[in-house]
Amino acid sequence: MAEITKILEKENSRAIPESLGEIYLWQGGKFLRAYAWSAFLCTRYVNSAFKVTKSFIKKINAEIVFIGFPEESLEKFTPQDATVSEFDGTNKIITLPPGLVKPDTGSTLEQDYQNWYQTVKSAEPSKETDKGSKDSTSRARPQQTLTGIMKELMEYPLLKSSPLATMEFVADIQQRLSLLL
Repeated sequence: MAEITKILEKENSRAIPESLGEIYLWQGGKFLRAYAWSAFLCTRYVNSAFKVTKSFIKKINAEIVFIGFPEESLEKFTPQDATVSEFDGTNKIITLPPGLVKPDTGSTLEQDYQNWYQTVKSAEPSKETDKGSKDSTSRARPQQTLTGIMKELMEYPLLKSSPLATMEFVADIQQRLSLLL
């Protein structure tokens, strides 16, 4: 998995309008993730049911948004008439068909993105966190130490979670570990 700074640099350096219809998917183990603008395009033109995560990354001191799915599902999530190609080794680009990416009426794509970004909620801290307990974990600011991540992994309610939620949790843990190791 590429470093988050490289990912965000790629997302933020889009030449308007040429690359606005490109979805960059970053390989992380058996999962692909789309960040920022690519996540927006995925939820708008690929599958509106993707779970969007907004997470605080201590390394860059900022919140990021992303979606993820198993790499084996790439074909299922590739829109009709879109093309898939590789970049930087194992990462993928879905190029949406020309003319598909359009702003909402009376808006611009940048405004649409900003409106979408604002609707993505950071996970709420638990009540114990609000009281200042050291034992709780906050989803808005996930643990960024190896011990903290291990604790979060041990506290995960595996038996009460859906397989998809568990996959997303494990992918998130893998991503955060890759930033530490």
